[in-house]
Amino acid sequence: MVESSRGFSLIELMIVVAIVAILGAIAYPSYQRYLLSSHRVEAKKMLLDAANRQETYFMDFNQYASAAASLSMADVSDSGYYHLVISAAGSSYILFATASGAQGSDSDCIFFSIDQDGVRLAENLAGNQNDECW
Repeated sequence: MVESSRGFSLIELMIVVAIVAILGAIAYPSYQRYLLSSHRVEAKKMLLDAANRQETYFMDFNQYASAAASLSMADVSDSGYYHLVISAAGSSYILFATASGAQGSDSDCIFFSIDQDGVRLAENLAGNQNDECW
């Protein structure tokens, strides 16, 4: 009489492990890129909020604020992925959002900026303009 074995052999189990490892190796980098691109919204939100507050400040004081504290806002985004830098002189300003922390590995869109005319720019790590970020 022949006994039938129950369960999986070691070879079958190793094949499944190898397949899962291959799928994970493909999926994880894609997931990381997705996370980095989804956090870019935070930089845009922070810059547009700061630009709105700059216009309100200008209406009140006839000049733009040179510090985030003057605009009653923090110089770090909500989750801490971006830092706000303000460059203002009289009737002009440029707001910069620079990626930091985990977002610093987003080499495609690491610097965002907007000025008093609403001109939006984004640069990659090499300093080249990247229009796909905004």
